[in-house]
Amino acid sequence: MKPLEITPIGLYFEKEETQKSSKARQSILQASSGGWIELTQTPELEQALSDVEGFSHLWILFWMDQTGRRWKPKVLPPVGSDIKRGVFSTRSPYRPNPIGLSCVEFVGKEKNILYLGANDLLAGSPILDIKPYLAYADSVPQASFGWTTPPEANRLHIELTALAQEQLEWLKAHQFSSFSSALQTQLEFEPTAVNKKRVKHVEGQTWIFSYRTWRASFEYFENERKVKILKIFSGYQRKDFEASADPFEDLELHKKFLSFFDIK
Repeated sequence: MKPLEITPIGLYFEKEETQKSSKARQSILQASSGGWIELTQTPELEQALSDVEGFSHLWILFWMDQTGRRWKPKVLPPVGSDIKRGVFSTRSPYRPNPIGLSCVEFVGKEKNILYLGANDLLAGSPILDIKPYLAYADSVPQASFGWTTPPEANRLHIELTALAQEQLEWLKAHQFSSFSSALQTQLEFEPTAVNKKRVKHVEGQTWIFSYRTWRASFEYFENERKVKILKIFSGYQRKDFEASADPFEDLELHKKFLSFFDIK
């Protein structure tokens, strides 16, 4: 079979750089401020956006160019299964052709730019196509869930101590809100799945979650179906602060954080 040629029609952007681990696996599960799609500036594409204003939601087809791995016939889903499943029975990005499909809220349009609500796209994702979501054609209420279960059946309550809340607000104020999104996304489902996420057991009910160069201490109460985030702390060691190299370009932010919260 001859290879197909696909030309992206634009790119997806958001307010800040976001890691894969801070994004929800489905757009409906993502609590974010959204972003926008900027189409290539051509008269044809601007005309193609005519009449989208009447729709509340859109289907976005995009290329998952940041997967960084070759596809596999069986994958371990990030949520809902502890055994590998056939990739075509999952929404895994590691597919023969990494095409993403996301139903997102349509917020508004300005020339060649579409503003979107919460979604599961990564910044820089090439956009392949845009279609209107039609509830009468696209929604099948009686559809079966296969091996999966509805998210609400497994979602955990995330609770913050006053200290953790203050620390996350401080990080948001310093343009690092993706940590808060990552905590919600990663810990509200299977928070102690060491084979799926960067978590480490400390003792008893206490665990540590790692996100880039930051750490969060949390407790998991399985019977209460609750996760309590205790505090945020730096993943750097003393020697890292003394080194001249700054590969993640965030040492200064860590120093300010430690100074503000008087952490030795």
